[in-house]
Amino acid sequence: MDSATLIKTVKDAKVSTLQFWLCDFLGNPRVTYVPVSGLERALAEGLPLDGSSVAGQRKVEKSDLLAMPDPSSLRIVPELDGLPASALFFCDVVDPADRSAPAADSRSLLRQTLKASEALGFDRFLTLPELEYYYFSGTGPCPADRGGYFCPPDTGASAKALWETAALLETLGITVRVFHHEGGPAQHEIELYPEDALRQADNVLLARIMIKAVAKKHGLTASFMPKPIHGKAGSGMHVHQVLMNKGQNCFAAAGGPQGLSPTALAYIAGQLAHARELTVFSNQSLNSYKRLVPGHEAPVYLTWGAANRMALIRIPASGTDGPLAKRLEYRAADPLANPYLLFGLLLAAGLDGIKGKLAAPAPSTENIDALTECELASRNINFLPESLDAALALALSSPFIKETLGEALLAGFNKAKTAELKAWRDHISEWELNRYL
Repeated sequence: MDSATLIKTVKDAKVSTLQFWLCDFLGNPRVTYVPVSGLERALAEGLPLDGSSVAGQRKVEKSDLLAMPDPSSLRIVPELDGLPASALFFCDVVDPADRSAPAADSRSLLRQTLKASEALGFDRFLTLPELEYYYFSGTGPCPADRGGYFCPPDTGASAKALWETAALLETLGITVRVFHHEGGPAQHEIELYPEDALRQADNVLLARIMIKAVAKKHGLTASFMPKPIHGKAGSGMHVHQVLMNKGQNCFAAAGGPQGLSPTALAYIAGQLAHARELTVFSNQSLNSYKRLVPGHEAPVYLTWGAANRMALIRIPASGTDGPLAKRLEYRAADPLANPYLLFGLLLAAGLDGIKGKLAAPAPSTENIDALTECELASRNINFLPESLDAALALALSSPFIKETLGEALLAGFNKAKTAELKAWRDHISEWELNRYL
């Protein structure tokens, strides 16, 4: 969309305010607002930004940055719960001196990884995330309904919030593939249609905020906490992936194992090789590791397989010849992840497998949870880290992570997660009081 068309689109929408969004390295959106009269100036000059106040961007002694709106990211946000309609842009963060991206901007990092993919002959990287979350009412984790997987709709607040959210996302240009009740009480899922990874990361950031906003309108709290209720299903964000070139799915090959091409097998091998190192970014909270335990559909073993929901990487069955015909589903991630870092690291790991011509292990066709420790060892099956501190240590010692993310972003992430771990070690939990007091 050229500048004149974009400006006309915004003016035709009759909005009074512009929203400019960026993302810190932990995946939290940061927003600044401008009257619609400042649109042309903002597009041309960017918006001043204190980088020291945005997690991971800059030190206080050299903090001036610019948020540059991405014209292609325009969304018209309708009136919502008393807030007037507005025009929304996602921004890239740049240095005002030379317009280069700072080392700690996760959106720019995803852009760079996509360019590396193009250099290898892949012109599109499509992702399809499944956002799982709970609706709670009152105080604490009190489920707003008692439904189960694929239960029919009722007239309760959670069903109304889910349906209204799906319609709102479509209005915002976020195409919803399916939405339904998940396995836990008041747990729901909104699955997005495959989209280019950069726009899809924008979609995830916006969808999480809209899910929470609509829930609040209905007197509910929407939670993306990976494991909010003991003994009930955890919430994940499975990420389906497809590499394309000139309209062709590069993962598909008639006659290949599981219908997969050598490119797909090498891509799988790369992700399995780096899965342990990138786990702290796909599962960045202390609570994430209450979900990643054996005995559930959140996989902990480094395996892949066709239609096997116990595998870390699954090849879903498909009845279509479209872009979803052959895709890889990475199942460990949860919805608290920074989508820019997650998509970028998954792509970088897969590309590393392609460049290194790595060989994927044999696919798993069995229930890995049923195997004994000796059987796991005999099959050389490794597993994901079991805690945040273990996952962080793996990332800090990984040459792949250091090369992909850079020292500045990794150092900022380490500082934030180290503080989180210290706060948890200092905390006296209710479980400890009940057990030891």
